[in-house]
Amino acid sequence: MKARVGIIGVGTIGSIIAKRLISRGYKVFGSRRTAFKFKGMRTTTDNRLLIRNSDVILLATKQKDVNELGWRIRPYLGDKLTITLMAGVSISQVERILGANRVARAMTNIAFSDGEAISAFCCNNKVSPHDKAAIKAVLSTGGKVMELEEGLMDSFTVLDSCAMAFYSMLLNSVNVSASKTLGFNPKLAKWIIMNTMRATLEKASGSETFEELIRQVSTKGGMTAAGLDVLMEGDLYGLVDRAYVAALRRGMALSAIAEQS
Repeated sequence: MKARVGIIGVGTIGSIIAKRLISRGYKVFGSRRTAFKFKGMRTTTDNRLLIRNSDVILLATKQKDVNELGWRIRPYLGDKLTITLMAGVSISQVERILGANRVARAMTNIAFSDGEAISAFCCNNKVSPHDKAAIKAVLSTGGKVMELEEGLMDSFTVLDSCAMAFYSMLLNSVNVSASKTLGFNPKLAKWIIMNTMRATLEKASGSETFEELIRQVSTKGGMTAAGLDVLMEGDLYGLVDRAYVAALRRGMALSAIAEQS
């Protein structure tokens, strides 16, 4: 029997998860600060009502709201299995601020809506094997699932959730340049880029590394090599490193915001 899932904070990611769960036959109950309607889902502004009528609680609120949420729901959460989707907020913070007992911390990305996401979770020692099965069942509706140690969760967020925006920005820069510099119609350029990217990922899905693919395509003194030289001169690898570091630091800041709010 599928668990009844209550989602506190039906915003962007909460809505994506709710739609996917509903499409897979889950009974979903969602809450927001103000009254709203959501096809296939019972909705409320009363988190106490949601908690009473749910087996699993998903916290999809903003980090800055965790303390306010704590004093509102702490008396009612009890022993409910609680999964937090708040980036940067640790299991110990959820235990202490919300009074939750059985706690998991999870992260996913917007590809959840298509069943193509990679989701990760970690748990405290009060989460049972049965609880873990329920967590995996919920998250697997949106794609692949892995269990990680909590120390890797912020890094996973950067590589999984944040990276979708990073990749999109990179591809958008390629698309803009293809139109501006190479003279292609933007729609045609995007079609070529997407198909070339799919072919690249297909090649890389085997035993070949990305470095090997670069060597295969690039010949000394050729067109590819000339372009790669510019990317190296611009310190592309260093730029990616700095983006990752900035994202990780923001995760630490969000944890502090949760403490101070």
